[in-house]
Amino acid sequence: MKEEFVIEIVGTQGYFDDDGSIADSDRISINTLGTFVRKGDKWWISYREMDESGEHSGSHLSGLKIDEKSLTMWKTENSTRLILEPGQEHMCAYETPFGPLTLGIIADKLEVNFDENGGECSCKYILINNGSLMSENTVTVKVKPYCPGSGITPPVRKKGKRKQ
Repeated sequence: MKEEFVIEIVGTQGYFDDDGSIADSDRISINTLGTFVRKGDKWWISYREMDESGEHSGSHLSGLKIDEKSLTMWKTENSTRLILEPGQEHMCAYETPFGPLTLGIIADKLEVNFDENGGECSCKYILINNGSLMSENTVTVKVKPYCPGSGITPPVRKKGKRKQ
């Protein structure tokens, strides 16, 4: 995988109280190098996952497939696949440390603005668990060409012993 683009993914999640108001929120941010290519009418982004220490795990690839109508996020380390398509409800098997969890996902708005030099997309969506509103979420993906000296370090490939 030739990593030529800086990939920044920011997600927010607002949790609901019993009365339906947002009680708490979280924000997560990933800033790494990856690939960004156009295939037909879809943009494909892939990058290596990081472990809890912030090191690139090397073998776990994550990615996004984006077009004007939908955004799909996936991970090769497990079966997690999240499909965001405004106006459509999708079911998602989400892997947790305690086992798989099936969630309903309804996207509200998807904005895509990419060209060969990168760009940005964002989506607003809700998660539903057992018919109850679980959280209100946003995801923003920004892509720009990698420039040495940008503060992003290419992942270090760890050499390990091969199993014989």
